[in-house]
Amino acid sequence: MPGRLSIAVAAVITVLVGLAAAGCRGDDSSEADDDPPTSEAESSTRPPPKPKEPKPREGACHDLSARQISRAHDKRRPVRCRKPHTTQTFHVGHFKLTTSIDETPDTSAVAAYVTPKCTRHFKRWVGGDRTTRLLTRTHPVWFVPTARDIKLGARWYRCDVVVSATESRLEELPRNSEGLLDSSSAMDEYGLCSRGSPQRSNSVTVSCGRHHTWRAFDVIRVEGKSDRHPSRKRLRKTGDRCQDRARVELDYPLEWKYGWQPPTRAQWKAGVRWGICWVPTD
Repeated sequence: MPGRLSIAVAAVITVLVGLAAAGCRGDDSSEADDDPPTSEAESSTRPPPKPKEPKPREGACHDLSARQISRAHDKRRPVRCRKPHTTQTFHVGHFKLTTSIDETPDTSAVAAYVTPKCTRHFKRWVGGDRTTRLLTRTHPVWFVPTARDIKLGARWYRCDVVVSATESRLEELPRNSEGLLDSSSAMDEYGLCSRGSPQRSNSVTVSCGRHHTWRAFDVIRVEGKSDRHPSRKRLRKTGDRCQDRARVELDYPLEWKYGWQPPTRAQWKAGVRWGICWVPTD
């Protein structure tokens, strides 16, 4: 959400945690104001500046790259949904933030507000159950105005759905992504798969519609009430349940392979309390 949990799972547990945080969000807070200086008399008669970017529209489609969705701002115009696109806006809302034109916006406060909002609306939009959402490479991303526009009063945020084909490439979405995971073929197209054993550090995770040799098929909760990472013994014992489920998934063979990925220390600290079960597909 591989040597670590897949991008799909990581996306579920973190989504994005800030405009300049989450390891990928950029911040345009240093953006300069291009308006020329004016005299006191001119400034008293001129209307106050307005935000440059218009408010986004729900249902709009965008053709963005994996790098572009890692940024907090998107200035590109939407495209027609019948044309190739990689994201679709499923929710537009407003955040509350007290700031003046001379103050730098509190980006952490914006992120803390927007992230859970997009996550909640994402569940309603794509459908599927909790396990399905955890085992696909489908996840939400969000965008907000530039620091300049926030200073000028812009308070919108935009939530988009994306599907990560690989670590660096997005899948093309259907014309309408609503109910994307309700389809019976959703896991075959957008599920979490791997080229090579997912327990190896050099394995490559991909969406299941692409060539793969392993497939994630279930998640198992790891018991533990404290923030302390479970012992190897506990993780191994939980993995035994994965072994049994894999045999059922493979239709009870006499011999079988399976993969078990427990949460790492970092993931456990972030609140992940489940591991992923895998079976080979070749």
